[in-house]
Amino acid sequence: MTEIIKEYTAEFTFGDTEKIIIAKYTNGKFYNHYGWMEDHKHGYAIAGGYNSLDEAEKMLMKHRPTAKRI
Repeated sequence: MTEIIKEYTAEFTFGDTEKIIIAKYTNGKFYNHYGWMEDHKHGYAIAGGYNSLDEAEKMLMKHRPTAKRI
């Protein structure tokens, strides 16, 4: 992973919150990391590679409609 572009939180099971990031990789594609774990620099689930940031954000909102940018 090269660069974290945006960070979000979303409501999760039983009132918990989940951190989600959109990262731009060296191949130029964007990837959504759900359940971002800062200490591991990885999410428990990854979706992508999207060709644009807009495409990645639209899919993030489809997967996590409660997501809010932080």
